[in-house]
Amino acid sequence: MKKYFALFLAVYCSFFALNATDVGKVTFEQTGALKVPNDLIIYTISLKSGEVFSQEKLNNDIKALYDSGYFSDVEAKTSAGADGKTNINFKLTNTPRVQDIKVKGNDKFSIEKIMEQIRLKKSDPFTKKLLQESLENIKKLYYDGGYHDATVFPSTIDTKNGDVIVTFAIDENLRVKVNSVSFSGNTAFSGWTLSDEIQTSHSYLNWVLDWGLYEDVTADQDKLRLRNLYWTKGYLDFSVKVDVKKMAAKHDYVDVVFNITEGQPYKIGEVKINGGDIFSTEELVKIITLKKGEVYNYKKEEGSIAAIKRKFDKLGYCNISVKTDLAPDYKTHIVDLVFNITEGQAYNVRNINISGNKITKDHVIRRELPIQPGEPVNNTLIDAGKSRLMAMNYFNKVETYPSSTPVAGEKDVNYEVEEKATAKVSVGAGYSSDDSLVGRLSLVESNFDITDPYSYFRGGGQRLSLLAQIGLQRSDLELAFSEPWLFGIPLRLDNKLFFHIRDYPNWSEQHIGFDLALNKQIGEFNSIGLGYVLDRVKVYSMGKGYSQSFQDDMTGWSTKSAFKLNLQRDTRDDLFNPTSGYMVGANGLLNAQALGGSSNYYGLDGSAHGYWNFLEKMLVLHAGGKVGATGAMGSDNSAVPIYQRYFLGGQNSLRGFKFMEVSPLDRNNNPTGGLSMLSGTVEMSHPIYKWIRGAPFVDVGNAWQCPFQYQPNLNVGTGYGLRILIPQISSVPIRLDLGFPVNKTDGSYSSSPQFYFDVGVDY
Repeated sequence: MKKYFALFLAVYCSFFALNATDVGKVTFEQTGALKVPNDLIIYTISLKSGEVFSQEKLNNDIKALYDSGYFSDVEAKTSAGADGKTNINFKLTNTPRVQDIKVKGNDKFSIEKIMEQIRLKKSDPFTKKLLQESLENIKKLYYDGGYHDATVFPSTIDTKNGDVIVTFAIDENLRVKVNSVSFSGNTAFSGWTLSDEIQTSHSYLNWVLDWGLYEDVTADQDKLRLRNLYWTKGYLDFSVKVDVKKMAAKHDYVDVVFNITEGQPYKIGEVKINGGDIFSTEELVKIITLKKGEVYNYKKEEGSIAAIKRKFDKLGYCNISVKTDLAPDYKTHIVDLVFNITEGQAYNVRNINISGNKITKDHVIRRELPIQPGEPVNNTLIDAGKSRLMAMNYFNKVETYPSSTPVAGEKDVNYEVEEKATAKVSVGAGYSSDDSLVGRLSLVESNFDITDPYSYFRGGGQRLSLLAQIGLQRSDLELAFSEPWLFGIPLRLDNKLFFHIRDYPNWSEQHIGFDLALNKQIGEFNSIGLGYVLDRVKVYSMGKGYSQSFQDDMTGWSTKSAFKLNLQRDTRDDLFNPTSGYMVGANGLLNAQALGGSSNYYGLDGSAHGYWNFLEKMLVLHAGGKVGATGAMGSDNSAVPIYQRYFLGGQNSLRGFKFMEVSPLDRNNNPTGGLSMLSGTVEMSHPIYKWIRGAPFVDVGNAWQCPFQYQPNLNVGTGYGLRILIPQISSVPIRLDLGFPVNKTDGSYSSSPQFYFDVGVDY
């Protein structure tokens, strides 16, 4: 054992002695046209003559020489010298020199601008490190300039003398912007109508936002949109080609022309039905809106298919297929239609399965579904349930589908939901000519559950909101709670605690109280509401021009304790931007001392608004009116507080007149408020640009001294307004109106034009 240990010790000492030798000569052999001074090489390495040799240091020196960029290949050989020292010979292949630098494909930036980003220089050594830095600099130049899709491809070419030519090939991938959109060959529809139908459009904000960009996919979809539009008027031979022309002055702008060939409209010949034996042919023909001799209409065809499916859906034929075959005669321009019906088997609902809801409670979803177990599998009702769930605004998406079960003639109906955040915090600001500047903070949880602290008060389908506003002329604090299914039935409870301060032109008001209401939806369009409001009101800072007796009657503290009743029917197609339908409503209010109020008075009002569109919604007519009366339950109308009286004028009541100036006046021409009012408006909006509409208007109205005292003496204002709706920013249009008083019932009313502005933005 001792002998083996001695042998191992001798070998180890010999190895250590070999590796512990000093460095002898260090030499360099360079291959290539561009020689690097030896002093620079010696400065780069750490092993120098006389130092202790280390293989690790040698490896690091090889890496350092390679990283310097002056050499494309580095090799080191060691040998033992006669003096016992380790000699090192570095064989170095020099990197070539940069003979030339070229840039190709650039259009948005000049060659001089791009050359500023390139670290490589002519006659300097070519290094991959500087090449990579140059590449990154060019990419950053394009990215910072807004061209995020630009790509850069570097390449090198070796020359005969060993140098290289470096080329940067740039593919800018410019997002081509639309300069103009036009149509040729169209006679059936105006250019305005066609522009509204397609998505390709010019945008004045394309330098800020990604609007007004040209894309082939969108243009192809626009061709289909135009085809469907023309098919609504029977133009089955319709065809369109898109011509895209680059502008000579701006390479990233194009003019887009839709070249249309309309043909002639087709009329309907025979309408036949194949299949669908559950119903007679006569029954099915009655629900088909396409009739012989009429002009073919694509939308009517789709509507007829939907009507046939609905008829079969009611019986559970959820797999029904309805397809149409068109047989056009190109000579007579007559088209025959055949509706091919394959009804399949009828099914009933076994179970309704809900999945994906981690926060929203199961019963909150189920109560919105119009289909129940045991009923026929009705696709129309299934889709209606999907629409109701999406309207709750709790889910990013809702997927529905029926699935097979082991039971013959039964299917399960499945609703898969993907929840989204329902808590929202927003900070915003608004300005209107009536309320001036207002800043606001809003906190909303739209899927609240007041009964479940274990789920952090979420998932019950209730709504809790806190609104705080502070402005130059008004400040508000509101805490609101809503339960849409009180006692498990579709009866909505709304409760609101409020504190308001408002500065009006001639006085100020402070309100503190609560508002409680029950609302019941009756059918699809009708609702009825019953409520109670308790409001402690202070009227103060009334103008000195009012008589002392009027100030004594109207200022100071009072209590509003009133029951409210409202009836409404609303068929409008959109809440904020309606183009069709109507809304009628009636409201009643009873304030009584028996309920704790300061005085006895009533309020009654009714309103009606209708909307009609023309030329494929290019023009939208709005006509509306409101009538109201309020008075004391007795002979002393001074019991009616000033905050219950009618004052017209302003953007929302009578344009062309100052805010709240139209009213019965005292002897100093101060408005005292009417106990009767009548107002009306007629407005015709028309397109100016994609998201800008103009609206000439005429407003009429007046307020009178006594209840139900309506007279033909009406104030009239007329003018023009703009409605600016940018969907990416808000769902409510910015309103700008300029009104002129053309008839005044009192000479003290202002004669100057009135400008109104209403805008609000949330962040």
